[in-house]
Amino acid sequence: MVYTSNVPQANQAIATTQPIIQANFGFLAASIGQEHNFNAAGSGTDTYHLKASMPSQADPAGALTAPITGVYYVSGGKAKYYNNTQVGGALLMPILAATNFSVGAGPTFTITLRSSYNISSVTRTAEGKYTVAFTNNLPNTDYLVQLTGMRGGNNDLCFGQVQGAAAYATSVAVGSVKIQFTNEQGSNKDVLMGNVLVFGL
Repeated sequence: MVYTSNVPQANQAIATTQPIIQANFGFLAASIGQEHNFNAAGSGTDTYHLKASMPSQADPAGALTAPITGVYYVSGGKAKYYNNTQVGGALLMPILAATNFSVGAGPTFTITLRSSYNISSVTRTAEGKYTVAFTNNLPNTDYLVQLTGMRGGNNDLCFGQVQGAAAYATSVAVGSVKIQFTNEQGSNKDVLMGNVLVFGL
């Protein structure tokens, strides 16, 4: 249907105004359907907003390398359906900050950010311990931190975690997070490669 600019008049017969109204409501339904799940049956997904999820870190780096093909039906910040398949309310969690960094040999232990997003610096405070500073403060301290690391030997295991502290705020802040890497014995060890991913809601 195509929108018609004819405005139904009170003195017009129903036979004249009904096609105009139907045409314009059809046009509105098609327009709304471009960005919302719109259906006449009024099912549970009706009026949910369609949202394609893309990484926010792509914008300073340029265009995305591949088109986004999936469509989310979202409500209250939770995905309900993906390509017409129910996903059980999975959260859409953007990456708030990320980095891949290296630690040089002593005595300088120079840290290099191989790649990063919203990370201004990584500072070594002790063996295996680092403070990761965010370029822009995060909205709150309820974010999730995922760490992986690589050490120098073939059989050297590496475990990453947020630094233990008596108070949550000691290690987790809106402007930074303190992390540490340990070996299989639980001793702090520096890494050849450290990976930090920070997710938020």
